Amino acid sequence: MLRLRILRQRYARGELTRDDFERMKQELR
Repeated sequence: MLRLRILRQRYARGELTRDDFERMKQELR
């Protein structure tokens, strides 16, 4: 899924905290 890939990229660049990342991942479902 494209949005998940974008999320992972932003997380990898440090734009998101782990909490942000996990929460957004749940919201994508």
